[in-house]
Amino acid sequence: MKKVLYSAALALLLGACTAPSGKEIAKEEKTPVVAVAGNSIADFWIDYDSTFFATEGYIDFAVSGETSRQVLRRFPNSVLKSNPDVVVIVSANSNDVAANEGPVTDEQMVANIEKMIELSREAGAVPVVTSNLPSNYFFWRTEMRPAADIIRVNGKVKALADSLGVAYVDLHTPLADADGAFAEQYTLDGAHPNAAGYAVMGPLIKAAVDSVLQ
Repeated sequence: MKKVLYSAALALLLGACTAPSGKEIAKEEKTPVVAVAGNSIADFWIDYDSTFFATEGYIDFAVSGETSRQVLRRFPNSVLKSNPDVVVIVSANSNDVAANEGPVTDEQMVANIEKMIELSREAGAVPVVTSNLPSNYFFWRTEMRPAADIIRVNGKVKALADSLGVAYVDLHTPLADADGAFAEQYTLDGAHPNAAGYAVMGPLIKAAVDSVLQ
């Protein structure tokens, strides 16, 4: 009888030692937090498809009109305050190309992206960088024809991402027409996506985020 009771007690003790703790269970079930940084391209996205953000656990920290320098300036106190697992930097140089704060060199644009990557990693988040979206017409800078500039900057951003081992999402190719402008079926105004454009962007970004979370 004593042997049976001892065996039962030992089984209970071993079960208590091997069962996952409440914290472990919570960690396993936690939905990763994905912070989205950028300008109006990301800012408008949640208006077109709020369900995507809610379902995937994405939080939109984008602000319309901002340059990459402005995104970087508030990066620690807005984007990183959410304690994200992943930070997605979406098309952050488009307003640089538009010279919203005046002329900016390619090197300055890339340096701003590099600093966001660095800050993300320091905060324990995995950075994901997207290309700048195509455009050959900024309605607030009608004198500009920026298609070639965007393609050039994208090449440098991709080279940066590759050199740092950061996931890079090419949103330009699937959204551009043969001349490097925003394909008409995907754009609201030549510079911003419409619902169809965001429907193209969403799965591409999600695939990259899912990949870095594995």
